[in-house]
Amino acid sequence: ARLDVPQSEQALRLARVATQAAELFGSAEAGRKYLRTPNFALGGATPLDLLRTGQGERLVLDMLNDRLEIRK
Repeated sequence: ARLDVPQSEQALRLARVATQAAELFGSAEAGRKYLRTPNFALGGATPLDLLRTGQGERLVLDMLNDRLEIRK
């Protein structure tokens, strides 16, 4: 079955964030763990919870990018 437009957008958001998380944490598994772990900075939500919307994706990507910048 094909994904509808909202499902396709959500899948793309997940792919973008999962890629960034894997880069930051050093592996795909570590990135997946990050996505499923409640985050204080996100009000206790998991990053995965926020990926339902583009705004949530932006918030999670901004957090990941900030952490990457700190590491450099």
